Amino acid sequence: SRDAGHRPPRRRQEAEHIAWDVGLRLGPGSRYEVQELLGDGATGRVLGCLDAETGVFVAVKVAKANRRQSKQAMAEADVLRRLQCFDKSRCQRSYANLLDTFTHAEAHVCLVFEPLAKSLRGLMQEVGGKGLLLSDLREIASQLLGFLAFMHEAGVVHTDLKCTNLMLRGGGFDRVPHPRCPGAWAARLHR
Repeated sequence: SRDAGHRPPRRRQEAEHIAWDVGLRLGPGSRYEVQELLGDGATGRVLGCLDAETGVFVAVKVAKANRRQSKQAMAEADVLRRLQCFDKSRCQRSYANLLDTFTHAEAHVCLVFEPLAKSLRGLMQEVGGKGLLLSDLREIASQLLGFLAFMHEAGVVHTDLKCTNLMLRGGGFDRVPHPRCPGAWAARLHR
């Protein structure tokens, strides 16, 4: 037959998420103690950790252990540092605060962020078909446009804007990118 000897294309081996359990220690000097899973994404996993040095809860974004995800995580850290150098106070208001970076087990690039509450998508799922108040939509749009203006001034283009990457904090839209913080959620944006 025509297909005799034809092999199907090989699927690329998908890199695994970091294996974790409560109490796992990450970072230099085992600084970060895993408390919980905050979320999984295509490129990695976000773990809620207690910072042993400060006693503060942080979100550690752990890239999958492959070259592509490692490069992407390092590029994200570089862009965040560039934005902080451009205008630290505006960066902290517009983007999740990058607190630390390290490599775990010589395989997983890790970015440590301040924790944020939930994504805009999470809020939309929570309110279901009820929608959001017009005043809240205006606030979200205003902050998003301010963020985009800041990125433009800094010469950076965000190539992955979506509802899952627009993060809410405590009582409203606040910053971009990923981690979610456990605990009480102020329901300001709910109808």
